[in-house]
Amino acid sequence: MKKTSRIWILTILAFLLAACVGGGPAPTPTLVATPVTVEKPTYTVQQGTITKMVQLNGRVTPIQQQELYFRSAGFVKEVLVETGESVAEGDVLIRLDEPEQYEANVTSAQLAAAQAQVDLERTKLEAPIRLAQAEIALDQARKNLQNATDALVYLQNAGVSQERLNTAHYQADLALGLFNQATAEVTYWRSDNPIGEVALAELRLAEAEARLDLALKSQEAIELRAPFAGEILSLGVVPGSSVNAFQAVVTLADPSELEITAVPNAEDISLMGIGQEVSVRFSSQSGTVFPGEITNLPLSTLATSGDQTVHISLEDKTTTLKLGEAATIQVIIDTRENALWLPPAAIRSFQGQDFVFVESGGVQRRVNIVLGLRADDRVEIVSGLEEGQTVIGQ
Repeated sequence: MKKTSRIWILTILAFLLAACVGGGPAPTPTLVATPVTVEKPTYTVQQGTITKMVQLNGRVTPIQQQELYFRSAGFVKEVLVETGESVAEGDVLIRLDEPEQYEANVTSAQLAAAQAQVDLERTKLEAPIRLAQAEIALDQARKNLQNATDALVYLQNAGVSQERLNTAHYQADLALGLFNQATAEVTYWRSDNPIGEVALAELRLAEAEARLDLALKSQEAIELRAPFAGEILSLGVVPGSSVNAFQAVVTLADPSELEITAVPNAEDISLMGIGQEVSVRFSSQSGTVFPGEITNLPLSTLATSGDQTVHISLEDKTTTLKLGEAATIQVIIDTRENALWLPPAAIRSFQGQDFVFVESGGVQRRVNIVLGLRADDRVEIVSGLEEGQTVIGQ
């Protein structure tokens, strides 16, 4: 009986233990990441044409264009033109200060120069006459001197009184003085005399012309004139504005002759040369390509050394250009025909060495290569690979 009780007790305990273990929630399984194999792109070594190009943003501009400025500071009195207005060469565009005084100074200087010119011409006409008269007087003075000298010698030998001898001395001295004066008069009227009347008249004319030139320059300093016929592209002052010397106040251009200009960076300029072929597309005709060439380059490729503008003309000179129109220019830097090439993404570099991974028969191996011309979409393979080989990308 006791044995049976123990069996029942053990059975109940086993049942309760099984209930406690089996009655709870089921355990959560642990997730194990499955490796994902990423397939790398492959590229085939191809043979073809490689063209390296530089693209520039340009604009249609006048071939002849100039910023105008005053050479002295002042206040604007008159603005005689408007933006877009056509002007002729020599037209006054802007005036500073009060122009009346400068005009009066110029007129006075012109009068003085004209009078000096008249005086010079009169002197040149009179000089031969005055020279002839002086030579006649000189000849007479020479005779008088000879007579007075002879008389003095005669009286010295004749034993006359001292008073009479003194008078003969005075007469000889006077004749010598008159002879020297006549000689100087002849010299004065000679045309080759650098300090003669003709030379002095020429100097007076030169002085008058210099004063006129100064008056004109003073007038020019307050008058800004058009150096060539053209159109006013921009105007930066109004009456009453103050301007500094050499401050650009007007932009003048000749719209009859246009070209395309662009300002590349220093690296791109270093790749360009005069006569290089270009392709041009205009904003109004984006579907049409116009062939052209580079006609002018900056003297220096340094970005800080002045004007860095590249000038371009179209092959067809009859093409109608619109002033100010935007243009896209592609400059052909270099071309390789029948060259092996790969896209840049296929090429790797480490410590200055270029290489690729070539796949052959399911096996990859590293191959060092030598590169040549580089374009945006392809790079020339000079050595290391053959056409048709498969390259594993990165």
